[in-house]
Amino acid sequence: MTHSNFALRIFGFIVLLAVSESVDTLYFSYAHAQPQDESSAAPQSTMLVAPDNDSLIESPIIPIRDKQPLSYIEFTFYAEDFNNHTSSWGEEGYSGYSTSFTTGSLLNFSDALSGKLELDFTADADGPSLSIPVAWLARTYQLNKFDGEIKAGSIPLYDNRGWFYDSTFDGVHTTISNQHWKWFLSLGTETQDYLLQSTIGNPWYVMTGVTATLSRDQQLSALLVSSNKRAWSEDSTESNYSWLGLQAAGSAWRNAHHTLSYWAQAGFMRGKESNANITANTESDAVNTQMIKYRGWAYDLGLTLATDLPGRPEFSISVAHSSGDSTPGDTTKSHYRQPDYYSNSASIGSTSSTAYYGSALAPELSNLQIGSAGITLQVLSASYVSVFYHRYQQINPATTLNYPTIDLALTGNSNKVGEALDIELSIWESSRWYSSLLLGFFLPGDAVEKPHPRVSYGLFEISFSF
Repeated sequence: MTHSNFALRIFGFIVLLAVSESVDTLYFSYAHAQPQDESSAAPQSTMLVAPDNDSLIESPIIPIRDKQPLSYIEFTFYAEDFNNHTSSWGEEGYSGYSTSFTTGSLLNFSDALSGKLELDFTADADGPSLSIPVAWLARTYQLNKFDGEIKAGSIPLYDNRGWFYDSTFDGVHTTISNQHWKWFLSLGTETQDYLLQSTIGNPWYVMTGVTATLSRDQQLSALLVSSNKRAWSEDSTESNYSWLGLQAAGSAWRNAHHTLSYWAQAGFMRGKESNANITANTESDAVNTQMIKYRGWAYDLGLTLATDLPGRPEFSISVAHSSGDSTPGDTTKSHYRQPDYYSNSASIGSTSSTAYYGSALAPELSNLQIGSAGITLQVLSASYVSVFYHRYQQINPATTLNYPTIDLALTGNSNKVGEALDIELSIWESSRWYSSLLLGFFLPGDAVEKPHPRVSYGLFEISFSF
């Protein structure tokens, strides 16, 4: 982290500690949304809204952040296990754990000035670490009939499916909104995981977008993301990318017993990247630079049908498709690339936030078509079991995938990458604790060199809030 970013977080920390003494009442961080009773007019599905993590997300089971001043303490334990694979970090299999202690405060200094600070202490197999993942100050203002806000610091930002960005950024974020429109502009660089970690070589970004709320459950969004990374040494990479995004979400149809909701998003990217390679000789070092151009597009479409049948089942189906590259040998690449800040994680119907392209493989949507189908069942008053199936096919057969969790050796002779299955239990029976168990499986297809065993992935999480 640069000294300026570190100083900004420490300044915010001191300010919030000083002001916290003047706050009389602190509110618990989670407000539990009660499940519907059988007399509800129609099943409710998740309503996707504005592009920042502090915005309200309506869901029958997902906890929501209270908008009042609050402090919170959270204790979370993760345990994960990969079996029968070589991970992308080069290890045969992987098992690990992580225990984190998070505390934070969201305080109102005045009607127009607020701030938030979050401290996180994590211990895992690599040892303990301390970070300040969130630290910002915000000022609200009125601009004619619009509400305005400007934030500075380390700010979590999330588009409504994590398809373009889902991360915390050091920078400035401003919004102007009314009942029907919301516009935002954000600029800065991605926050590092640890204190004093250098941001040299990290790309800088500019993001702007507008969201139109057509009705309570219909939204349209347009987004522009630009990322610029400067070379900081002779052998580093310099890149410049731009994305245009379009998103829509809402209810396509509903009656007293069923709700059919949808999402649709499309991305168009352009960019260039220069790779510098140093060739040493006795006289001097010669730097050979190759310029690569990118031109790509992708889309993701899906439907969820919520019903009031026994178990309140929800049925989901989706297809994601990206452009491929039929001429891999040249310097113009036509396969789509997602921004560096994506997570491909969101709630589908009443599920908790999940890796909607599969947990075991979790690839970037690049030169791929991914078909998915799933069902979610309510097993207790606010607990759900979900089962999702995924099928992966390359658009143009290639010997690599972009950023999968698993290192796969592909033949380049087939486009059938494989199939995956995710089974997840999410328990939200109390506003004070949450638990989930995720089991993921990946079965390699004909595109994967043999022999390659099946891959299994497990993740257990339990979180307590005080």
